[in-house]
Amino acid sequence: MKIAFKLSYLLLLTLLAACSKTVTPSKTPTSNTYDEDLTPFRPKYTMAVTNTTAPVKETPPPLKTTMTDQPLHINRRLDMVLDTIAIRNKAIKHANGFRIMLYVGNNRQDADNAKIFCYQTFPELNPYMTFSQPTYRVKVGDFMSRLDAERYYDQLKMQYPSSMIVSEKVEIK
Repeated sequence: MKIAFKLSYLLLLTLLAACSKTVTPSKTPTSNTYDEDLTPFRPKYTMAVTNTTAPVKETPPPLKTTMTDQPLHINRRLDMVLDTIAIRNKAIKHANGFRIMLYVGNNRQDADNAKIFCYQTFPELNPYMTFSQPTYRVKVGDFMSRLDAERYYDQLKMQYPSSMIVSEKVEIK
């Protein structure tokens, strides 16, 4: 009985599926454009008819200029503000930048050798040696952009293969 019930249920589903409407794809592609006529809502204007014999050109009024004896420069209050901004900018000594870390290790002699190598090979780069027990770190350069650091990094990588570029606060010159 259970099998007959299941078979009749399956037969009913098959019959319903056969009777359903089949959808055939259309040959013309449908476009997803919005079409609505908005002309009843647009404002209507009437054109006034004027004399069309010669167009009238209006000349702008002449600019009123006043002649003064004082020079044309920025007022004094703005000069004072600009001066204070310049003084504050001179007070900034450090900015976010990059340095090349040449040596990290426990041997003081190797750290000194890396520092001397930098002095001799690249005198324009300032080496910085720090000691945080028990590690010595030798970093060189004050680069504002990573691209500037990478120019020297390629040359230093030959002598110190473990060197890397690190981001750090650098001195502004």
